[in-house]
This record gives sequence, structure tokens and C-alpha cells, in this order.
Amino acid sequence: MRPHIILELNLAVARFAGNFGPKAPPYLVFAGKCNTLHTSAICTLVARIFIGHTDMLKIAARSRYFALVCSLVFATIAAAATPGDPANLVNWRAGLTSSAQPTAAYLKRAKSLGFDVVINLAPPEYEEAVPNEGAILAEQGVVYVNIPVRFGGPTAEDFRMFSEIMKSVAKKNVLVHCQINLRGSSFSFLHRVINESANEDEARSKLTGVWMPNPVWKKFIESVLAAAGKKVEIY
Repeated sequence: MRPHIILELNLAVARFAGNFGPKAPPYLVFAGKCNTLHTSAICTLVARIFIGHTDMLKIAARSRYFALVCSLVFATIAAAATPGDPANLVNWRAGLTSSAQPTAAYLKRAKSLGFDVVINLAPPEYEEAVPNEGAILAEQGVVYVNIPVRFGGPTAEDFRMFSEIMKSVAKKNVLVHCQINLRGSSFSFLHRVINESANEDEARSKLTGVWMPNPVWKKFIESVLAAAGKKVEIY
């Protein structure tokens, strides 16, 4: 298994310096397995670290700590770069992988890599999207499904649709992706725990290895788990 680099940015220093209030979360996690160093990708990743913490972002942007975060993220991306693979690649089990948006070149190798089905959980119009992703996959006989999950408001119906598709391709090799693997890792986690009765601690470790879900997604994940009779706290 390739190294999975996890960078924990402890906010105790920032809190001590007075930049954050006492309610700031104890840490943020950035996990990267990135294969590109585009400026836009770096900006997106930095922003994702602060998802759900807009007040912190406004404060940090005016301080030297935001510059520190940017430099650490850049260094982590460079150290974690693995040419060819999508960012944040996670192997949930044999036959189920999630990742950030694959490149067109990677998608053209989907069948040779063993994938039978590709599920995209992001709206198709986002910046990193591959416009002809469905056509690229269809040429190889790979099934492509797009469930455009709104990042600011995931719903139980979104997950129900995802679950039905996953059940219908249970014996296939599936790649689940979105923009950065925030939606993808969350839905894969829920599928593993609810539909496949996977070990909760192991599945949660893979989820939080990609990101610490923001308040909206934490509430969504825990509500879907509760509706399925699972009492699991994300953090």
C-alpha cells in the first residue's frame, strides 16, 4: 500500500496566539495522495480544510497561520504525489475504491485497472470534471452513473439511490468518486457500515483519513446511520 500522508494541524498554537476562540475544534486533518500541483487544486484543498468553519477562515486569512497552512499543504501534496492515481485514493475493500476526480488519462485505463462501474457523486459542472467522462467509460464497456449530490445539503434520498445502485452491482468492481473524495468517502463509509456491516472503527478510520466531516456532513452521516439503527459518532 502506498503511503497515506495525514497532516494534523493542531490549533492549540493558534488559539494560544489569540487568533481563534475557545470553541475552535482541537484539530483539522488534511490527508493527501495527490498527483498534481495545480494552483487551483491547492486553493480548493486549503478551502476544504476549513469547510464549515467560515469564521476561522476569515480570521486565518488575515494572519500568518493561513500562510503556514498553505505552505504545509503544498509540502504535503508534493511529498504525497503518486503519478497516475487520483487524489485521496481509498481502498475500502476488494471491489470498492473511492477517490477524487480521476483525470481523463486515468479514466481511459478504467477497464484495464479492473473497474466495471464508476459512480460520480459530484454535479457534472464543477471545474475539475472531465466533460466526456461517461463517453470515455462507455467505450470500454464500463458503466457510468452520476448522482449529483449537493455538497451543502446531502439528503437521505441521495444515499438511498447510491445504496440501490451499489446493491445492484454488488459483484462488480466499483470506483466511487467526486471532486476531492469528500462525498465519495462519506457515502462509501455509510455503505460499508450500513449495507455491508463492516467494522465501524476501521471504516471510520478510512473516512477520517480523507477528511473530518464538517457540521453539515457530520449531522447527515450520523442521521443516516441512526435511521439504519446504527449509533456511530464520527468524532
